[in-house]
Amino acid sequence: MIPKHLLVLQDWVEQLRGKPNLFGPGVAYVHLTEDGKAFQANTRCSSVVTLALKRAYPALADGKVLKKLFGRSSPYAADYGEGIEDGKLEQKPFLTGVEPGDMFSVDYDGGFNHLGFTGHSAIIEHTVRTGDFFGIYRIWLATVIDSSASSHGPGDSRYKAQGSKDAVESGGLGRGIIRLLAEPSTDALMGYTWSVRDSSPAMVNGRGQIARIGTFPSSITGVSAHG
Repeated sequence: MIPKHLLVLQDWVEQLRGKPNLFGPGVAYVHLTEDGKAFQANTRCSSVVTLALKRAYPALADGKVLKKLFGRSSPYAADYGEGIEDGKLEQKPFLTGVEPGDMFSVDYDGGFNHLGFTGHSAIIEHTVRTGDFFGIYRIWLATVIDSSASSHGPGDSRYKAQGSKDAVESGGLGRGIIRLLAEPSTDALMGYTWSVRDSSPAMVNGRGQIARIGTFPSSITGVSAHG
């Protein structure tokens, strides 16, 4: 069963194609028509996850449950990452256990990067274990839905005029593919690359950031695990 928050994000990605879809500061929103279709958005990575959770699970709409779990009604990326570490989300240290709807979280070691972000949040749509390696790490490919200032490379839904030499990259809510880097014998998550481009560097855990994957608990989704 596909979790409701992932279904919401999948719908928004398709509905926002060709419509105002910004990655920016200020109040985060996904504006909906009377029949519930997205037609305009201004989001960042953690805020779009929170908006999708509140849309999918009405009991979260007032923010009280999220504030109790994460300290804010609209958690930062680092709050979600620390929530995985603290057991507020069920941590998935091995990629063999990852499921659609799980959160991929990057925490910049409790601080901020040069752009003032505390980390990154994305929702996993699906993963594929490959036979390829990136240095010493086995490559898993993860299709994710997120909001970002830049895309995850060619093929990302945020590319306009795909397949054209005039293709233009934009930010906002979209779907793309990242590499997850795994320890070869256990498939433990060791890091990631932002895209599948050869030039995309390995971001290895413990070198200024920590990547984690977790499942939202029943206190958020109202159901046990993904059931």
